[in-house]
Amino acid sequence: MKKRIWSNGSSISGKSIEIGKNFEIGSNVQIHSRTHVYIGDFSRFGDNVKIDAHQIDIGTHFFHYTPGLVIGGGGSQFETAIIQIGNRCVMHNNYINIAMPVIIGNDVGLSPDVDIITHGFWNSCLEGYPYKYEEVRIGNGVILGQ
Repeated sequence: MKKRIWSNGSSISGKSIEIGKNFEIGSNVQIHSRTHVYIGDFSRFGDNVKIDAHQIDIGTHFFHYTPGLVIGGGGSQFETAIIQIGNRCVMHNNYINIAMPVIIGNDVGLSPDVDIITHGFWNSCLEGYPYKYEEVRIGNGVILGQ
């Protein structure tokens, strides 16, 4: 496992790590993958980011601004915990559950407080009620408002 550490308390770890040119990282950013991490050129993470996944692929010109982005959550230890974010995407203080893959196209924006969940249930699955896991795909040019 490889690990890159910054003096501001941020780190990126994975079996392989590839970070493009002109990458910026804020404080308290913790990115962890059980396989590889790829972050494209001219990408920026602001403060207080936590990403925990099996695989992480983030395109060029990714921009994160509002502190508090969380990608992972329940199921982030699964082999299906994959996050793919296209080029020129913007995120804020979002929560993205990746028990199943989340694939986001190019030129996508998530407004503040938008959550993406890859599983659903109404009543407790521990009590025998049904539940469902599905991947989430967001096409190119989509803006998800608050």
